[in-house]
Amino acid sequence: MSDTLLEAPRKRPLLISIMAFILAVEGVVWFILGSLAFFAVITNGSFNVYGASAAADSIDIISVTGLVSGVLYLFFAWALWTLKRWAFWATLLIEFLNIIAGVLLLTRPKALYSAGAGQIALSLIIAFFVLACFLISSKVREAFAV
Repeated sequence: MSDTLLEAPRKRPLLISIMAFILAVEGVVWFILGSLAFFAVITNGSFNVYGASAAADSIDIISVTGLVSGVLYLFFAWALWTLKRWAFWATLLIEFLNIIAGVLLLTRPKALYSAGAGQIALSLIIAFFVLACFLISSKVREAFAV
């Protein structure tokens, strides 16, 4: 009930603005990729999105995952931009889960694909950076009134 219209407006730190913008860009990219994959599904694969080797079932899953991910990224970007208190805790939880998933993927005996280790490492670096910013920066905690 603390997110009401009667609260005094809080100043958004630059760090939160940057993170919200990055999330919004990621959301738009995921939404576009999901839309393209969905278009490939409804045209029965005559529209090639992810390469000729992609099976129709995997494109179907990718389209749904891309569309849902895009919408969620945009939703969380809006929540961070408007300084919703629950967005602070949701971001911490999501980044913590990203770290767990990244560590598990890096310690797999057989890689999912050859270039995966670098991308997973980059994902871990970003997740640690976001966690550090949210937990260490007093301006961020103050903005979310935590």
